Amino acid sequence: MKILIVEDQPALRILIGSHLSERGFTVDEVSRADDAMAATAVSSYDAIILDLGLLDVDGLELLARVAGKAPIKTPVLVVGARDGVEDRGRALDVGADDYLVTPIDPVELEARLRVLLRRPRH
Repeated sequence: MKILIVEDQPALRILIGSHLSERGFTVDEVSRADDAMAATAVSSYDAIILDLGLLDVDGLELLARVAGKAPIKTPVLVVGARDGVEDRGRALDVGADDYLVTPIDPVELEARLRVLLRRPRH
């Protein structure tokens, strides 16, 4: 399974990437929205893990861009510090499939990712 991690905090990006790599996932890691758009333009991913607090673009804007390219079939797991119900609802409305509030546990993130990957794509 090939996963794209879009996270601007190096420590969190490394934690998630290392955990998933150790469990057999192929992982691409980027820290900027432009790099994420470039990665999705040239490669197909089984899932995307997306931070909302990117430095260059709000993660919701990036999610809307990715979803706007075509009906998005790639599951998106949002990881964010925004823990309000409105924030989580907005992310889900824009196109996220799940939302995990930071701080995260890599084991829970992996479990939620596996749930998303089990769902049939339309």
